[in-house]
Amino acid sequence: AVALSEGDDTASGQLLRMLKDKGFLVVDTGSREDVEQFKGLMTMSDGRRSDLMKKYGAEVVILGSARGQAGSNVGQSIMISYQANIALKALKTDSKEVLATATGSGTAVHVGDAGLAQALKLATTVAGNDLLRQITKQWSKETSSSRILALELRGVNAGEAERFAQKLRQQGRGIQEIVVRDASGGVATLNVSMQGDASDLAQEIAKVFPKMRILDKSANRLTV
Repeated sequence: AVALSEGDDTASGQLLRMLKDKGFLVVDTGSREDVEQFKGLMTMSDGRRSDLMKKYGAEVVILGSARGQAGSNVGQSIMISYQANIALKALKTDSKEVLATATGSGTAVHVGDAGLAQALKLATTVAGNDLLRQITKQWSKETSSSRILALELRGVNAGEAERFAQKLRQQGRGIQEIVVRDASGGVATLNVSMQGDASDLAQEIAKVFPKMRILDKSANRLTV
């Protein structure tokens, strides 16, 4: 999914076309008006916007901002120079892990406001190509090596979370490292580095801790 802060739909439209041309499945979040009915969407934190896009079924959300402006006349002509800049960040919606970041700029010369759209498209193309290259590279790396998964344990204290991590680290197959990030209020958050996705992690947990119950699962996050 794509959620950009912009003056119109020029940058997001260009980015959506690039995603589809590259074979990505794009989640339909409705029209710009439908998306922006959510209170404060463009002033939300990246995490909250990512959660919102997850509700549409998106595994990755591309956030960012696109800005353009008119410059001065070119020489003595009626032609006007336009400049545009865009900054993008791709997040996994379940773990909030940053997949890629990219920036781009574009310039165009035109008589009217069409030059602004042209500059925005150029900036988006530069940043979009860089972003998509990074995403595909990261995904290729994840399929051939380890990835970091987010694991949430419910109904445990800090000591139990540490013992859980130690036992799973020792007995779980393909698990390289487990770090307890936080444990309070009966909930612990862990980062698990392993070969495989959350489904593979769920299988290992079921083997080592058969009484534990899976509450929620996505590609990169598991709650038990």
